[in-house]
Amino acid sequence: MKKMILVLVLLSSYCFALTPFSLEGFKQANVRVLYKGDLLKKSFLEKLQADVLSNIKNMGIKTSSKEFSNLLIKINIEEAGEEYAVLTSLFIVESVNPIRDKELQNIAITYKKDDFFITNELKTDVYESIIEFLIPLFEEQYNEEK
Repeated sequence: MKKMILVLVLLSSYCFALTPFSLEGFKQANVRVLYKGDLLKKSFLEKLQADVLSNIKNMGIKTSSKEFSNLLIKINIEEAGEEYAVLTSLFIVESVNPIRDKELQNIAITYKKDDFFITNELKTDVYESIIEFLIPLFEEQYNEEK
């Protein structure tokens, strides 16, 4: 019984973590929206890019960097009959120096959050997923850790 309680306490402590990633010290990144399909029009993607940039700038994050630091929004869409299966992701990819060798430079995903849904309102739901779900989650953690 004591083991069971200990396991439950340990597992519940993970429920309070926003993500296993840290945004401490994050100040700048190149921001891009990535989509390789033909279901979303270029004008929609440009508006989405502009709104993402606006939200990120409002957080006080510079949206261009000479360093390898990229905040990426990736959209994957698969047709499923009359509906679409959509995976949207917000992630940060940047150069890092591992502790084991400070002179070694690697590329790492230092933040990642996904949203998966089935929809028949593609543009509306993709926009809401990114602007009203992924960005606010990112902003919440960013503000907690800055």
